[in-house]
This record gives sequence, structure tokens and C-alpha cells, in this order.
Amino acid sequence: MSTPAVLALDLGTGSIKALVVDQQCQVLGSGSSQYPVDRPHDGWAEQGPMSWWTATAEAARGALGQANAVEIAAIGISGQMHGTVLLDSSGSPVRAAIIWEDRRSSEQVRTLTERIGAQRLIELCGSPLATGFQAATLAWLIEREPASIARTAHVLLPGDYLRYRLTGEFATEPSDASSTLLFDIDRYDWAGEVIDAVGIDRDLFPKTLPSAAVTGTLSERAANDLGLQPGIPVTGGGGDAPLAALAAGATNANTLLLTISTGSQAILPAELPVVDLAGR
Repeated sequence: MSTPAVLALDLGTGSIKALVVDQQCQVLGSGSSQYPVDRPHDGWAEQGPMSWWTATAEAARGALGQANAVEIAAIGISGQMHGTVLLDSSGSPVRAAIIWEDRRSSEQVRTLTERIGAQRLIELCGSPLATGFQAATLAWLIEREPASIARTAHVLLPGDYLRYRLTGEFATEPSDASSTLLFDIDRYDWAGEVIDAVGIDRDLFPKTLPSAAVTGTLSERAANDLGLQPGIPVTGGGGDAPLAALAAGATNANTLLLTISTGSQAILPAELPVVDLAGR
């Protein structure tokens, strides 16, 4: 008899990791596959979304190959945060993804912060704007690559591109969406005031669903790539940092998680948004 299990996918900066986990949280199989960060200019950091998907298929097949007699009941997604993926009307990448560690948009950070107001931006979105965040990257693209924006039908985060490749659906969830600095953390929806200040069409952004919601099911094409059966539910998942806190058991204000990786974070959970208007 097959063992029910979950396929977990974590799209990191340098590689994707895949785990097959049973109902007792025992790891039955693991796989990983690397991809490069392209740096065409000083301070730039880009990746090819297609390389993410190729690596995803390799990592998933590796994990599934180690897990004997399992039935995948659901797929969960964790992804690197902040980055910008542009897709055209056919769902193909318009250009390389600009990821979180990219620093080209420093001028746009200053301009947008002045336009919206530093405190107002923090009130709406929870933190100051920084380079690599989707709001600043989109402002840079509007100024420097208007032809790319003109071709764009969908703006996604890296993890949500993976969701699209798995399901064909355009969706996000609050923990990852909040990392764009385009998301209203009180309303749990896109911040129209900030999007308008950036100067981009609100309709380009995906629908927002709860992290635990089913955001679609595995398409036949994706199932063939991963070696699975179509129709498997794919959940909302979340950004890699919030999900790391959950996995480490940092689920209340008494536990602080410190992560040291390609990027480092200190995470202290709270029941409601804690906003520091000084931007510290």
C-alpha cells in the first residue's frame, strides 16, 4: 500500500531543494539542483526562470526516486522572496528575473520613498523600501526597459512563477506578497496607492489566496516533467523566511529565529503586524 506524502519544493537563490515528507514529518526522499546567478553588470543579479523549472524537475525526480511506494497527496512551495518575474501573454518570460540581491534600483528607491512618503510606505507595507524589492525593480524597468513592461501580462514573485509552472494558475499568498513592498499588510491585498506611485497596471498582479489554500492542481504537462500524476493539489505555501520560522518552531513571540544563508534574517513572530515608523 502506498504511503501518503507531501512533495515540498524550496526555490532558493543558488539551488532548489525537494523533499518527500510523510504524515509524521519523516523525510522519505530528498533532491536538489543548482542554477547560476547571472551578473551582467556590477550590482546586478538575475536568473533565468526556465532554469528554475529545469532544476525543479531534476530535484523532484531525485526526491521521488528515493521515496519508495509513496502517493503524493499535495505539493507545497517555498521561494526566495522580493524578486521580479515578468511573463508575456503566453506565459513565457519577457526577460531574466531580477532577484532580491540586485542593487540597480537605488535611485528608484529614493524617488519612490519621496513620492509616497517614508512613513506612509511603512504604514502600508511594513518596512522601508530597498533595492531588490519588486516595487523598486518595477520602477527601474519602467524607466530603463519600457519595451519589457509593454510586453508584460503578468508580474510574479519567483515562488509564484514555480506555482504557475506547476498549475497554470497566477496566484500568490500574503507572506511572499508582503516582500514586494506593493502589498497592504493590514488589508492583505495589493496596495493600490503604492502600485499607482510606481506607475504600473494593477491588473498585472496575481490574485492573493491564504497560505494554506489550494491554489491549483498539478497540470498534465508539469506532471510529466516531474514524474507524477496530474491533479495533485498545490498549496499557497509562502516565502522562504516565514516558512523557515514555522519549520524551526518559531511560532510565538518567545522564540527568535536567526537564519544565516545567502541572505540573513532575524524573525520574531507576532499575532499582528508590528510597524516601526522609524524604519529600523
